[in-house]
Order: sequence, then structure tokens, then C-alpha cells
Amino acid sequence: MSPQLILLSASSITASLFAGTNITNIDTQEQIVCLTFDDGPNSGTKELLDLFKLEDVKATFFVKGKEVSKEPDICRKIIAEGHEIGNHTYTHPHLPELASIEAIREEIASTQSIIETTAQVTPTVFRAPYLNINDDVYTVLGELDLVSIHSNRHTQDWKPDITADEVFKLATESTQAGDIVLMHDWSPATREAMPRIIETLRAKGLRFVTVSEMLAQQTKQ
Repeated sequence: MSPQLILLSASSITASLFAGTNITNIDTQEQIVCLTFDDGPNSGTKELLDLFKLEDVKATFFVKGKEVSKEPDICRKIIAEGHEIGNHTYTHPHLPELASIEAIREEIASTQSIIETTAQVTPTVFRAPYLNINDDVYTVLGELDLVSIHSNRHTQDWKPDITADEVFKLATESTQAGDIVLMHDWSPATREAMPRIIETLRAKGLRFVTVSEMLAQQTKQ
């Protein structure tokens, strides 16, 4: 069996294990944590990638297809530097409010396609815009072997007046092994807080992994 077929098979198995659920965190003895970023790629993504390369941090970026078409080089840089790309739809709609399952499928499938064409990888994880999901979305995710990823650590960095200190506190104060932290790479407050976030979570003994690496730990248990 070719490596690609092995990868696709593993993806299908993982998707079936988590079908119809939202992963917010996992129960693990491994001292691991996920940093995740929505809405890129953008100039903020590149700034974070440069920091992560310096600090040897791995993360998962949930990207919008529309933005990938604007910033293909940053999308490729995410993969080249060992991070993970997840699907965050093409235009960031409230998926349950779309007129049909076909419209939902187009938002997600078109993003899969543009990521595959741009970065030569097939995403295996998905995050719904606004964390808003319904049965039709789950149906499409099942068709595409995608796992729905939410979060149990919300930094609220989408708020226009949030400060770096507030993002830092929400990202670190109660964070422990198996947690998934949700942030946005376009947020200036998040980018300002990120060096302290890395330092503090490392001081807790936590190691930074991608979402798929964390899911692999769950499937081993």
C-alpha cells in the first residue's frame, strides 16, 4: 500500500471514530496542548509562523478558502514549516443558515479542493465558523472524512477592544494537558501575547502539537 493510501485510510478511520461529535479537548496523560488559529492565511499568520519557527512550536491553522486564494505562499509556508492546515469553509458563513446541504457542501468541499491544489495536502480537521454546526454539516463532514474541532479554551480575541493581557490570561490560566486553545491570527492582541503564552504553557510542562497529533493520542487510548 502506498503512503498516500495509508494516510487516507488513517484519516477515514479517525473521522469515523469522531463522527457526529465536536472535539473540544481530549483526556490524555501526555503533556500536550493545541494552539489553533482561525480565519487565515493573512499577514498575521506569517508573523506567528516566524515566531513558531524560532520557538519550535507546532500549531493548527483553520483557513478560509477565499483567503488561501489570496495568500497561497503563506498557506504553503504553514505546511513547509511542519504545521497543520484545517478547513474553515470558503467564505465563513453561518453554515446552518445556508439554504441547502448542497450549499454547505460547496463551502467545505471547495475549500478542501483549493487547499489540496495550493499546498498539496488534504485537511482532515474542520472548524465551523462561529462554532455553529448542525446535522447537515455533520453529513458533509462524514462524506469528506473531516473531524469537527471546537475548543475548550476560548481567548475571545475576536473582540475589538480585547488586550494582550486578557488574551494571555484566557489562553494560559486554566489550560492543561489535552486542551485546545482557539485564537485568530489576525488579532493584534493575540500576536502580542503569543511569546508569553508559549513561555507560560511550557513552564507548565506542556508540549505544542497539532490537532491531528492530539487526536492520534486519543485513538491510542
